[in-house]
Amino acid sequence: MNDKVEEQPNNEIQITIQDLMVMRGVIDAATKGGVLAAADLTTVGMVHDKVHVIIEEFMAKQKAAQEAEAPAVEGEVKE
Repeated sequence: MNDKVEEQPNNEIQITIQDLMVMRGVIDAATKGGVLAAADLTTVGMVHDKVHVIIEEFMAKQKAAQEAEAPAVEGEVKE
């Protein structure tokens, strides 16, 4: 195990959105590099798709929250 990984209180391991983004990148790199066997691609592809949806939904929620908090610019029309 990596020495840089900090122990979580109560032995809880948390996965962050950044962790998921790294996972997505690793899957992309592995498939582009031909690291995976053809038989693995369906399963890996399904995991990739799930991770991708989670990331995109998170990013959309973050963007919506930032836009809701941003002050209106004079002359700007809010929909």
